Amino acid sequence: QARPGPTGCESSPFVGRAPSLALLGAMARRAAPLLPLLLACCGLLWLASHAPAFLSAGPAARRGRTAMRGFKEDFDAWRSGLTDDERKMLKNQAQNEFNKKFRKS
Repeated sequence: QARPGPTGCESSPFVGRAPSLALLGAMARRAAPLLPLLLACCGLLWLASHAPAFLSAGPAARRGRTAMRGFKEDFDAWRSGLTDDERKMLKNQAQNEFNKKFRKS
């Protein structure tokens, strides 16, 4: 008499048992490649936290005049250096800023 094929309803010999040493060994072998990966990630995080930033602010002497003196002083110096013709042109541009016909020209 032939036995019927496995239906999945039979009781498994592994149900309710503690994992065997062979199973634990197999799990340890699978987890072994994760250890170097974990160590590499930790090393990269440590390096990133202690390495100097690439875009950090430089010393104050290299920042330029605007940062040292301030924008208002630079703007006033620029404005006082304009000629009368330049002042008239800027005044005309400012007055016609919202004029569509002027802006299209």
